[in-house]
Order: sequence, then C-alpha cells, then structure tokens
Amino acid sequence: MTATKVLANSTICRCFGVRESQIRDAVAVYGCETVKEVSAATDAGRGCTVCHCKIRQMIADYQRERADAAATVADASESL
Repeated sequence: MTATKVLANSTICRCFGVRESQIRDAVAVYGCETVKEVSAATDAGRGCTVCHCKIRQMIADYQRERADAAATVADASESL
C-alpha cells in the first residue's frame, strides 16, 4: 500500500476506529449529509466528538466535488 493510500484512509474517529473510506462511503453511497447521519451509519462522532469538524469538512468537500462535476457536465452539454 502506498503512503498516499494510507493517508487517504486514515482513522478519522479514534473512539470507534472509523476510517476515512467508511465516512466517504456513508456520504457518497448512502447519501449522508450531516454529522448525525454519518454517525448513525458509521458510529463516527458518537464518542468524544473531536472528529465532527473533519466529518463536516468531508461532507462539504464531497458536495463541492459533486456540484463541480455537475457544472462540468452542464458546460459540456451546452457546447454540443
């Protein structure tokens, strides 16, 4: 496993051992849009709550990436 892969799948919630990939899946696959929803799906954030900020950032990053991708598709379809 490369160093990039290890960093990309680091533990986000130390209380419950939830990894970044699990949170990404909760957001991308299961549609979680809040820390509460991610917590219900993965247990992340149910302990000391230190990871809430990182979870919120991951949700925002995903939503921004999705919006950017939609805009790119819209721009491409307009140029046809």
